[in-house]
Amino acid sequence: VQRLSAAELAHIVRDGIPGAGMPSFAASLNNDQIDQVVRYLRILQGQIETGALPGDPNHGRSLFFDNLACSRCHMMHGQGGFLASDLSSYGKTHSAADIRAAVTDPNRNLDRRNETVMVRTRAGQQYTGIARNEDNFSLQMQTADGNFHLLDKADLTQIQREPRSMMPSDYGSRLSKPDLDDLVSYLAAPDKVNPPRAFELTALSPKFWDLFDREAKLTTVATGFGFTEGPVWDPSGFLYVSDEEQNRIYRVYLDGRKETLIELGDPDGNTFDEQQRLLDCASVLRAIIRVSPDGKYTVLADRFEGHRFNSPNDVVMGPDNAIYFTDPTLDLPKGEKQEIAFQGVYRLDERGKVRLLIKDMSQPNGLAFSPDGKRLYVDDSEQKNIRVFDFSPDGTVSNGRIFGEENEPGGVPDGMRVDESGNLYVVGPRGIWVWDPQGNHLGTVVLPEQPANLAWGDEDYGTLYITARKSVYRLRTKARGFMPNLQKHPPHN
Repeated sequence: VQRLSAAELAHIVRDGIPGAGMPSFAASLNNDQIDQVVRYLRILQGQIETGALPGDPNHGRSLFFDNLACSRCHMMHGQGGFLASDLSSYGKTHSAADIRAAVTDPNRNLDRRNETVMVRTRAGQQYTGIARNEDNFSLQMQTADGNFHLLDKADLTQIQREPRSMMPSDYGSRLSKPDLDDLVSYLAAPDKVNPPRAFELTALSPKFWDLFDREAKLTTVATGFGFTEGPVWDPSGFLYVSDEEQNRIYRVYLDGRKETLIELGDPDGNTFDEQQRLLDCASVLRAIIRVSPDGKYTVLADRFEGHRFNSPNDVVMGPDNAIYFTDPTLDLPKGEKQEIAFQGVYRLDERGKVRLLIKDMSQPNGLAFSPDGKRLYVDDSEQKNIRVFDFSPDGTVSNGRIFGEENEPGGVPDGMRVDESGNLYVVGPRGIWVWDPQGNHLGTVVLPEQPANLAWGDEDYGTLYITARKSVYRLRTKARGFMPNLQKHPPHN
């Protein structure tokens, strides 16, 4: 049977095998039903025939690992999370139609073992996840961050079970048909996708080599994280790094060691204020917070005009020593309502007053000021572009316009930084896109993992530290980073 084509199998099912006891099913099955029987036989063999599926599996891989972050829960060839099933061989036992249905309607034929469970303890703690083990006295849960919790049922005041998957149920409406085709084509045949990308410096202009040595090497500082974000270089010789999945901000040392500064739900972008105190965009708190060296935090702002922020994403200090931050809905806590009708960019002054600057962007993300303080750059992860605004000394912006587009497969605009000459280093498809102040794309730093953010570091601030999925990378440059709070740098080596 394994050597027979699908057409030959269909012929046998339809006409039978005379003299062998195999009857004909032509009178009882139509052609579609015969095709379903053939597909089932292939499933039993682990030989689903994908054929020439519509869609680009390479872009589908980017959707899986980057844009949709399916890998936070699912494993694919040794990369990804452990909350949901390993999909490495899923396409061998499921047809493209089955895969498409599973993506667009995850609650159809849901295995009860994968139902969502919500519990509340007598101490007021709440957990949402999947029950892994349960008896009359205890419940072991795995939550969305991948962590396991062993709970004594006597300490629980509520156990609620819902016949729904923890997987988002709106991919059918969120994804365009081409994107859905791309994702299905990848899940159906992940082995056909090009191998993971390698580090590469790709120049589009000779000016790119004024910023990078042609022989520059990318090194790994540390790995084994969940999802890294918000790097900040501390002059003491380490980095602060957020981990959105492990729900911690770490001190990460250059020898790979990491220490937990604070456990915090979904921390995101970070920066130092004018007194070198750490500021964080705390997504679960929906707030801008200040974190002390002993791991305690103070909420600086969590509302605009009485309404809670969406999910603050990235933060920088402005030339006027005020705090500027973006507030998209990218990390709006699941189950919580959006209280502000737009995704804005805000200014927070030393008195705690919040002022709205921009409200017409889809999903504002990374932001940075030009070295002369006359421009504010903000990128948009949904529109896949970078906008620039004129900045006035009174903390207002005007004349918003498109600075550059990063509309290619393989990632979206995210964190950004500026060097002392005004060049921009912006997360984009496949790595870090480098732009000159006039909006010319000089080249791309291609990275093995899709980055989320970056920071200048080392004694002379001539090194880029890049957070990329499960790792933190280090890349020496010929440039010097613009550091708004530091007036002088040591000589660049």
